[in-house]
Amino acid sequence: MLLAKYLEDVAQATIENNHTHARKLVIRYVKEKHKRLSGVDKLEKCLDAITTLQSFYNYMPQELIAMRDDVEAATFCMLTDEEHAAFKEVL
Repeated sequence: MLLAKYLEDVAQATIENNHTHARKLVIRYVKEKHKRLSGVDKLEKCLDAITTLQSFYNYMPQELIAMRDDVEAATFCMLTDEEHAAFKEVL
């Protein structure tokens, strides 16, 4: 099952304290689930841009945190309640 594999990978990334990668995996799950939905691929590009800016600043400014939270909210709104709860549990 696709969800189980992604949950396992997200949990492992979280254990390794790689929360950005864990978020990216959730986005990839959404992209795979909603292949034909226009714009879904932009979520990953937005997260990559936020990560690039974080590296540039050498910290996470409050504005970037707000943008990251918006990307996460947009990602999680495309999940079922069960998927949402499962991913939140392992993040």
